[in-house]
Amino acid sequence: MNKGLPHLLIWLFLSVFFASCAQEETWDTLTTKGRKAQQANHLVEAEDSFLKALHIAQGKPDNDKQLSKSFFRLAMFYHYSGYYQKAKYCYHQTLDLDKHLYGSSNRTVATDLNNLANVHLRQGQYTKAQQLLTEGIAIWEELGELENMVYITSLIQQAILYREEKRWTKAEKLFQHVSTIGEQIRGVDKGLALGHWGLLYEQQGNLSKAQKLYAQAVDWHEAHYGQTDPQLAQSLTFLGSLSLKQRKLEQAKLHLQRAKVIQEKIFGGIHPNLAITLKSYAKLLRMEGNDEEARKAEGRIQSMKKHLSKPFVPHRTTPL
Repeated sequence: MNKGLPHLLIWLFLSVFFASCAQEETWDTLTTKGRKAQQANHLVEAEDSFLKALHIAQGKPDNDKQLSKSFFRLAMFYHYSGYYQKAKYCYHQTLDLDKHLYGSSNRTVATDLNNLANVHLRQGQYTKAQQLLTEGIAIWEELGELENMVYITSLIQQAILYREEKRWTKAEKLFQHVSTIGEQIRGVDKGLALGHWGLLYEQQGNLSKAQKLYAQAVDWHEAHYGQTDPQLAQSLTFLGSLSLKQRKLEQAKLHLQRAKVIQEKIFGGIHPNLAITLKSYAKLLRMEGNDEEARKAEGRIQSMKKHLSKPFVPHRTTPL
């Protein structure tokens, strides 16, 4: 028997063992992998990595901090991707864990409340959104952190809520306030406030004021976020839809097509904001007499709505 054979076998065994250990993905590596994939708009890979990280966190006892971070990452991912039902589930889990970890009057909890309120607001669940906003804003005010980006974002959401409830005067004053102080605080999306302020005037029938604010929102997003940002696309949809209402079809088409291209590039074929853009785009196509293409756009909207309403399945690790 070759005396060197046992040593060779041991070496081969150890090589395979250490190689498998090196390839094993940890919670940290999966979370980092998910973040990088999301930044690159590789959404299927991002979701898969975040779900695997959550599964690892769930398998460890007394692991509330890591579990909270896993649910938070997933919630932010689903929020960004437009899967609001899934985002809501994950934000609720995060909020419950963070209240247990930090108490009820903490910056982290206030941020959770803001995020969760935003999802409820997007789904038209205004009573719940108001409850969450009130609770979160009260925490920031109790902490004395009134120049905090999340606090100002909560005020923007409060203004949007006032508008949806047709409390026009309160909404207008608050939009004006946050647009002014938003310039002074790093991280605040002033374009978001400008766009939704413009929608307030459009709903009141003041189209000239609305157009001016929509144009300012587009300019702000282009200057601060670049030419391919989803927030820019939303502002372009606002402006394009208003142009359509004014029967300025060429301008409407320019703005709506540009918004659609940005949204499809970032999100693929599925996102609530893309559905809103497509709704106006379908109206434009019908006004141009292109009923066939309009029906295709309307069919995409219905398909998206069914897909986006799917509930969250905690242990799923397959693609979207």
